[in-house]
Amino acid sequence: MEGIILPRLAQGFDPIPSHFRASQIEAAISPRDKNGNWSQARAYLDLYLRAGGGDVAVIPIEGTMSRFGFCGMGNEFLTEVINEAAAEPEVKAMVIKGHSPGGTVDSVEMLADAIKNFPKPSVGYVNGMSASANVFAMSQCDQIV
Repeated sequence: MEGIILPRLAQGFDPIPSHFRASQIEAAISPRDKNGNWSQARAYLDLYLRAGGGDVAVIPIEGTMSRFGFCGMGNEFLTEVINEAAAEPEVKAMVIKGHSPGGTVDSVEMLADAIKNFPKPSVGYVNGMSASANVFAMSQCDQIV
């Protein structure tokens, strides 16, 4: 991952664009999963790939974490996106961009397992606060920056 993040930092760029926020994303495009069905997880993965330059999925964990979403995206949905990224050949690596005070415990283990079992390189990028459930989930990355 040093080969991905460090060159961006050396060029004076934040490895993750500051304008990229999960709350600003509208999945207005019409992506399809491998079976040809419309997939919201695929729509978000496409946006996260654009944020990462095309081959790195930058997946944000922002706000309070809960199973179906409270003030952020739900852990179940984030797990779907991570699984979609794992199956997608164009994804070479994943950055988990964490800024969360944590949240409920009912689905954090599921999200952490998805991160742990991600078959490609993964980096946790602490972008502000990282506490409680967010620390547990991000601790499953290969590296934390």
